[in-house]
This record gives sequence, C-alpha cells and structure tokens, in this order.
Amino acid sequence: MGSTGTAQTVLYEFSLPRQQCNKHKTLLTPCGNLLRPRIGLALSGGGARGIAQIGVLKVLEEHNIPVDAIVGTSIGSIIGGLYASGYTADEIWQIARRINWSNIIVDQPERTSLFLSQKQWRGKFLVSVRLRNFSPEIPAAVSPGQKLYDVLSKVILKAPFHAKESFNDLKIPFRAVATDLVTGKKVIFQQGDLAESMLASSAIPLLFSPVEKDSSLLVDGGLLDNIPIDETRRLNVDLVIAVNTTSPLRKPDERSVPWKIADQVTTIMQQKQKLAQLQKADIVIKPEFPDNTNIDFHNLEKVYSAGVQAARSNLNLLLRRIEQAKLKML
Repeated sequence: MGSTGTAQTVLYEFSLPRQQCNKHKTLLTPCGNLLRPRIGLALSGGGARGIAQIGVLKVLEEHNIPVDAIVGTSIGSIIGGLYASGYTADEIWQIARRINWSNIIVDQPERTSLFLSQKQWRGKFLVSVRLRNFSPEIPAAVSPGQKLYDVLSKVILKAPFHAKESFNDLKIPFRAVATDLVTGKKVIFQQGDLAESMLASSAIPLLFSPVEKDSSLLVDGGLLDNIPIDETRRLNVDLVIAVNTTSPLRKPDERSVPWKIADQVTTIMQQKQKLAQLQKADIVIKPEFPDNTNIDFHNLEKVYSAGVQAARSNLNLLLRRIEQAKLKML
C-alpha cells in the first residue's frame, strides 16, 4: 500500500499454483491473474481446398483469438508450418497466390528453356518415360516434388521465426504428420528440416514421389491421420479447433489417371477414422466448396473466401467454447 497526500493506492497481488501456471497461458504476465485456455489448431489435408484454412486464420486474427499449437497434415502442414513460422494470414495468402501450383505438380523445366519441338509436345502427356539401358524406366510419380521443396525452402528462409533445435522454437509450436511406407506407421515431425517435413506430409502417392529419410519412405500423412486432432491434444492444449478441408469422393469423370484412383481409394479408407477424429474436436470448421477438387488451384479466391465464411459462421460458437474452457479453469 502506498499513499500520496490523502489519496491511497492499493495494489493486490494474486498467485496461482505452479501446476496451473505451467499448464495454461495468461493474458497478462507469464503467470498473471487472467487465465485463458490454450488453443490448438488441427489442420487437415485436402490439396487446393486447404487454401481455405488461410481464410480461417484470417478470421481468428481479426477477433484476436490466439493459437498456441498447430498440427497439420498434407496441405495443412504447409499452411500451419508457415503460420507457426510467424507469417500472418495475409502474408500466407499472398504467398499462395504467387505460387504456380500447376508447375509444381508437373515439376518440369520451364517452357522458356525448351527447344521449339519440345514446346510443341509439352503438355500433351501426363508423364515422361525415360530409357535406361534401352529399357523403359517408369517414374514413381507425376512429380518428384523438388520444385515444391524449393519453394517452401525459400519461403521458410525468409520467415520471422526458425526452428533451431525443434519446431517448438517457432512462434507457435508445430507438428507435421506423414506416413512411412516401410513400417506402415504414422510419423510426427517435431524437428529437423521444416520444408522437408512439409513436403513429406504432402507427398500424395503417385502424384509426388515419396521422401526418403534415413530408412523411411515418407508420403502424405492423410493416409493415416488426415485430421490430426489427437496429435494436437498431445501439445497440452485445452481446446482444439479442427479445420476440415478434406476432399469428398471423386465423380466418375474425375478418376481418369492412376494417382486420382489412388486418391479415391485413400479417401474411402479414411472415412471411418476421419469421423472418429472429428468427434474429438471442440469445434469443427468445415468450409463448403462443392465444385473444387483437391488439385483445382484455379479458383483460389473462391476457396479462400469459403474459409472466411465458414470461420465467421462458427465464430459465436467458438467464442462460447472459449468461455466454457475458461470456466473449467477456475
């Protein structure tokens, strides 16, 4: 208590048990008097549809809803990894718009570097078959993924935050989910090369080549965990927001090439596990865009807007969930 003349100022100090201080974030000091729940984001796969996740992040920023942990699968690992690295939603949106997604998927030399005869044939075939010792060498996928890795590496290099020892060193603790084709098990990246982790998590079978790391062959995490809610819970959060941008089953005319057929099989296999995971989320934000497939990168504005609209539609429910979580902490 201090005094100046007849006026008096009374200062109150509140303390909390150390266990609560370690478990929960606060709005003021490292262990101050206003607790808030730790919020985790589980970002699903979905290819181009995942761009809607940026719109969701934008709405969270507009309403000052903090994010304390992120786990992403496939495109969710890319969006989540960039956000965890300190990029804002607007910055990620600009990055997504600048990327030539079609060029990344095909992953061929730039057209300007080709001879005239090559330009005439360019684009007529899905894949090229090379000869090794006069025998055809069938590629493992449409794209080796090198261009995607190069793009991600450059963007991450310019990010405000970098992972020194682990992905906990980023602005927001982050994990990426991949699948090991050797063991058939889920792999959770929490350290190492962030761009490589994103690439492995996004390596759709037959579209992108598997990422070789140590003794593993890593592909899209969506094979085993397309909406990583359990993994998000493991990051000591009180509330999980799941953003579901997963793809529906393909129409008959959308199953024309092997990797699309493989994607259809994967989607069918994921259904039961996906529904079980979604029931564990505190809130599910599911953008609606029925006309967009997971490789349609031509209508990004429409997809982004779908994310914004879905987040705004769920905003009141989300705020109620946050208030309910606060009450449980008292």
